[in-house]
Amino acid sequence: MYKRQTLSLLYLVLYFVLLAASWNLMSGFTGYINFAHVAFIGIGMYASAIAIVDLGAPWFLAVALGGLVAATYAGVLSVPLLRIKGPYFTITTLAVAEGTRVIMSSSFMEPLTRAGSGIPLFVRISFETKYFAMLALVVAVVVVTYALANSRIGLRLLSIREDERAAENLGVNTTRLKIGAFMLSAFFAGLGGGLHATYLSYIDPFNAFHIKYTVIPIIMTFFGGIGTVLGPVLGGTVLELFNDYIWAHVLRLLSLIHI
Repeated sequence: MYKRQTLSLLYLVLYFVLLAASWNLMSGFTGYINFAHVAFIGIGMYASAIAIVDLGAPWFLAVALGGLVAATYAGVLSVPLLRIKGPYFTITTLAVAEGTRVIMSSSFMEPLTRAGSGIPLFVRISFETKYFAMLALVVAVVVVTYALANSRIGLRLLSIREDERAAENLGVNTTRLKIGAFMLSAFFAGLGGGLHATYLSYIDPFNAFHIKYTVIPIIMTFFGGIGTVLGPVLGGTVLELFNDYIWAHVLRLLSLIHI
């Protein structure tokens, strides 16, 4: 029992570390604050769930599909979205997140997504397997972040954050770099969402596109250090453990008051 509880806590820590680190790949390096991250997480959840339930795909292929679909969706959105700069970009991404949720819950998409009815998802894999799969994704995103931070591409992305116009004048193709970072960020978000769908065992538009999946990773990234390799890992670990500690004590206090 205690082993399952410990693994569950560690799994959630890893999940939010993954969300924070994937958000950091785009926003941490370019300075573009993206509130549409939850859209890619939710798209990954739905793509994975549909692949498993409707197509009978193995869970690991379904998770990979979730990442690819999320990255593709980000690529389509990036064409008009990344022409917008500054606070207007941030506001627009918030609208994209809500618009995606509305579309996925609409009657038009109901034959595919079941809309408000949701999709029950029962996958025959052990909880330990889910935990180690999430751990592997976190290791992968940290390695990618490290490689990016120590590459010329990473330096060019940072130049966008510092002064995008100056970077353009020096010959940096800022549009292509932003699109690449946006899609890479969405890819890992989609992978995380796809795997987390098997943990939840049921998804609907409310829990798949909950705004906390964007807000909490942003707070974690800023807490640990935006645009750094280990910042999201530190922020995600500390804040998720603190959150669990607080809730455990609040519930214990409420039970004593009830008694």
